[in-house]
Amino acid sequence: MNLEEVDELNLSPEVLADIFSGVASWDDPRIAEHNEEDLLD
Repeated sequence: MNLEEVDELNLSPEVLADIFSGVASWDDPRIAEHNEEDLLD
């Protein structure tokens, strides 16, 4: 995923682990909870 307008993306350790293990994807709502929603729309 390449989002030119996003300088920083905050992920909790749990979400990051879930993404790498295949349990979660990049559109997981937990990511929006930790980041500005308007950058992820």
